[in-house]
Amino acid sequence: MPDYIHYKDRPERIKEINKNYYDSHREEIAEYMRQRVMCECGCEVCYAALCLHKKSKRHIKNLEKIQNITQ
Repeated sequence: MPDYIHYKDRPERIKEINKNYYDSHREEIAEYMRQRVMCECGCEVCYAALCLHKKSKRHIKNLEKIQNITQ
């Protein structure tokens, strides 16, 4: 039988596996989330805040400016 465990079969075991992974890789995950990425609107933001940035007025305004320039 494969090592694959389906979430519906044993959700407690999956949570335990995920928690152990996070605990052992906490620094790597934090470093990845602190990386700066360039958004398509031209702003540089942290990877962790990219989703929030895409909902912001600043992002929407910058995209509108880019679309007006290209038209």
